[in-house]
Amino acid sequence: MRTTVDTFVSEYMTAIEDRNERIRAFNQMASHELRSPIGTLLFAAAALERADVRADPARNEKITTTIKTNAQRLSWLVQNLQRVTRLSSPLDVPNEQNVEVASIANEVARQLQEMASSRQVRMVVANDLPELCVDPARLELALMNLVANGIKYSDPSKADSFVEITPGPSDAPEGRCTFCVRDNGLGIAEPDRVAIFERFFRAHAHLDAQLGVTGSGLGLAITADCIQAMGGTIECESTVGAGSCFLISLPLNPPQARNGSPAAPKP
Repeated sequence: MRTTVDTFVSEYMTAIEDRNERIRAFNQMASHELRSPIGTLLFAAAALERADVRADPARNEKITTTIKTNAQRLSWLVQNLQRVTRLSSPLDVPNEQNVEVASIANEVARQLQEMASSRQVRMVVANDLPELCVDPARLELALMNLVANGIKYSDPSKADSFVEITPGPSDAPEGRCTFCVRDNGLGIAEPDRVAIFERFFRAHAHLDAQLGVTGSGLGLAITADCIQAMGGTIECESTVGAGSCFLISLPLNPPQARNGSPAAPKP
């Protein structure tokens, strides 16, 4: 009986520690994902208090639109962060639908247009992207992080910076599809590529001041979690000075329909 009680207590404490770790991870991810739109809202609100802005209808309208866009993004982020925290929970039931990757990608491009324009980055979404049955919220969150990273770490020395979402190789295994998020930015050094999907790892942290960016190293970890939860894999190919390509492979149908467990993301 003593052995049984000790085992129960040990397992109970482990469960509590795991739960606490998930809560800490949620707080870190929420802080990372919410920082940008909140900062924009604060800046816009401060601008509206200025007399010169209030007297200029065009600037006033532009700032109002920015506030509305970022408020909508905050609402969207909150909904998706709730899903992220339950990625490993058996109680989490993804909202799987038949979706066109191009539609999701175009919505991501629309939301990031202002960010891309400010850095003179051209976004390209191919028309011949696959159609599959997947959780659109997870897919959108994954693409949002990948495209945003491509914009943030564009190469300012290049005249034509771009981030594109295109079909992957045509030799995908039966029942799966591939597509990639590619950029011609700074690229990632080979020693760093093995760690880019780990939480808090940032390959370009030393360039924050130069590029005018901030981050906590959670974006790609969230992306990998989302892809894994959809039964997919993600790989990174990158060359310093030439750019990066994130290759995503997903099942055409949900993992539950295949009675298989999701594959782990591959750095």
